[in-house]
Amino acid sequence: MRDKLLRLGTLALVVFFVAALPACSSSSEDDAGVPDSATEDGGGGDVNANRVLVFAGEMIVDDELAGASVAIATNPADQFAVAYYKELSESGLCETPIQGGDPVPMRMDAIRYSLLDGEAWTTPEEVIQIETTILPGIDLVFDGDTPLVSYLGGEEGLQVCGGTDLMIARPDGAGGWTEMAAVALSNEAPEGDDCPKGQGMCDFGDVVGLWPSMAVAPNGTIGVAYRDVHNGYTKEADESSDLEWTYAAAGATSWAHQWVDLGRGSGLFNSLKFTADNMGAVAYYNGKHGMLTFSLQGDEPLVLG
Repeated sequence: MRDKLLRLGTLALVVFFVAALPACSSSSEDDAGVPDSATEDGGGGDVNANRVLVFAGEMIVDDELAGASVAIATNPADQFAVAYYKELSESGLCETPIQGGDPVPMRMDAIRYSLLDGEAWTTPEEVIQIETTILPGIDLVFDGDTPLVSYLGGEEGLQVCGGTDLMIARPDGAGGWTEMAAVALSNEAPEGDDCPKGQGMCDFGDVVGLWPSMAVAPNGTIGVAYRDVHNGYTKEADESSDLEWTYAAAGATSWAHQWVDLGRGSGLFNSLKFTADNMGAVAYYNGKHGMLTFSLQGDEPLVLG
């Protein structure tokens, strides 16, 4: 009898507390002040239609098969600019694609540039058209007021399809753009006696400039970190690729080159910055070992994870 009374008492308390709870809406405190289209418009609709409040007023820059890879930067006037790829067409079949594999279609892509001028994006400018099988990154910085775009392009490789050089493009002052090869050959960042694969093994090849990352130092030096996959075969990319970087004074057209992480499969998804005293620092992924690595100019690479 006592147990029965206890159960009845417990049930009564539960009923009391449930009845005392305030009525709850379908929105949490995180949604406070956010209109719910399903209730405010009197109908159904998408209940999440008005909940994107983090950024205001998305703007279409280019809607013509554009933006497969994109970089953003600001100029000294604090205006945003973007550089990106726009797909144009296929242009035949490549029997020897970069990093190997089955034959793949060659593709024509345009690199485009646009600036946010006030409240509107300028009509996209065509920087260059390239023929390639892959789009391994693009980057954009400003050399003073001058935009610089880095990408894989230039001359076709000896043993693979498409451009294989690290290219830098800048406006030519006459309404167009001009490009230069910052790096064309693996041996431009000489190995010295440091190649872990054996003498000369880190200096052969011409497939350089993948995953470029650019930065501008406080003293105006322009730096670009990039991946060197030598002749472009899968084994070389996965096991023997180098992370290298090239740099030049502001406005210069000749580039110095150094290796950063040699012959270990490094150089994927690079991100380059400069310290306050103009030292290069790069974070990058090593695909062979599956690790994130950081290297500061003058130091040995540090494995982060």
